[in-house]
Amino acid sequence: FPSHDKVANVQDEYTEEQLEELFKCQDDVIYCVRKYFKIQHPTKGVVDFDLHPYQEELLRLATNHPFVITLFPRQSGKTTTIGAFLLYYAMFNEDKTVLIVSNKGDNAKEIIERIKFMYENLPSWLKPGIMDDGWNKHTIKFDNKSRIISQATSENSGRGLSVSLLFCVGGENTV
Repeated sequence: FPSHDKVANVQDEYTEEQLEELFKCQDDVIYCVRKYFKIQHPTKGVVDFDLHPYQEELLRLATNHPFVITLFPRQSGKTTTIGAFLLYYAMFNEDKTVLIVSNKGDNAKEIIERIKFMYENLPSWLKPGIMDDGWNKHTIKFDNKSRIISQATSENSGRGLSVSLLFCVGGENTV
């Protein structure tokens, strides 16, 4: 059964194969997501994240460009794809703050829940450890000092944070 309780700041021992995979994952977000990330399908349950070509392109854009604005139709997997990218980014970069802001608090929590689901289903050797106070409905804090925070948009969103990566979710009436 997947668990989020990988202890923080514990030195892992890796096999040679795991080290090779770790380096491959670090070098290629698409490889990592395709091979190790799982998502929850509404009828099939836990499934491999089998990326569509447009989702791969979204991952490439997010990796290679500091500012990306997209317009996708509903139910195209964009939020799950970006959630995978945000998790990947926090896993493989030290001391980063990822902020997810959404026009509705429930949407922000839903995104963090998807990210947590992906994290819980990673192989243990690939997971960074979770800090003692780092797992709640709005936050994940890793032992590499990176964290993912979700908030509803307001005049105070992100106040006091040094944000490394920002993901803004708009609704159908947002411009």
